[in-house]
Amino acid sequence: MQLFTLYRSTLFSMMALPIFFCQSVHSQLTVKERDSLKANVSRVAAGINARVGVCISMLESSDSAITYRADERFPMLSVYKFPIAIAVLKEMDRGNLWMERYAPYSRDSIFTREEEIFTETNFPNGKVTVGQLLTLMLVRGSNTACDQLLALLKGPGSLQNYLNDLGVVDMSVSATEREVQADSLRRYDNWTTPLAMNRLLSISFSDSYLTKKNYDFLWDKMTETLTGADRIKGLLPKEIRVAHRTGTGFGSYNDVGIVFLPGGKHLVISVFIAEAQDASQRCTEAIAKIAKLAWDYYSKH
Repeated sequence: MQLFTLYRSTLFSMMALPIFFCQSVHSQLTVKERDSLKANVSRVAAGINARVGVCISMLESSDSAITYRADERFPMLSVYKFPIAIAVLKEMDRGNLWMERYAPYSRDSIFTREEEIFTETNFPNGKVTVGQLLTLMLVRGSNTACDQLLALLKGPGSLQNYLNDLGVVDMSVSATEREVQADSLRRYDNWTTPLAMNRLLSISFSDSYLTKKNYDFLWDKMTETLTGADRIKGLLPKEIRVAHRTGTGFGSYNDVGIVFLPGGKHLVISVFIAEAQDASQRCTEAIAKIAKLAWDYYSKH
């Protein structure tokens, strides 16, 4: 989409400033507003029986992030499909993979509840392309597609090289979806801090790490995400564009992404909920309330 590319080229042309603070170094919120937002976010996060981590920042602001337990490690669950997509697309930029390449799958590699996707009608003879796998992973959250792509990358451990390239620390990937499903404790092997996730979102949205074609593909698919409509997007105006990736399972409810504010600015939000004892509805409502609070404060500026 031209919208994404135009934004990236504008930011990159202003690289005399640090990457997080490219367009404006003016404070977006007053001290009073920041304190109020942080207090309200803390109230919502503390209001559910779970461990909650939050990081909120604006790409075009020099303000420090609004945080709540943002330096703690949280299991990513399917949020880790976002850095996996970045790695696959980078390999395309390097000429090692391409959208039309076939990545055949076997019937026993298909995850439960995904049988209706990976059918002979949709993919004759088990032939699916890398581009199709990326779309299924990002838009529908397909675990089958995720593990197929990890295999093309030579395993989850390879992700660290791409994170290092981007200068992202406090994030680790070392288990496939199949391994996590077989042993739920392995979910803690795929972890991040909310601060690190906000950094990855910010850099990958505003930097030139990917070529134009693959950059546009990534963010187009992130805006098409079908999961988690009741999380970051839940209480926002329906017309607002949100590019996000969710993660769910084993008491975790996560959502991270970019919210497109009026006037062309961008809000970066990462909310992780782990070890939840409350019902799923209360957890997803908490994410929606936190995102709405951020929207209410930042969209006025």
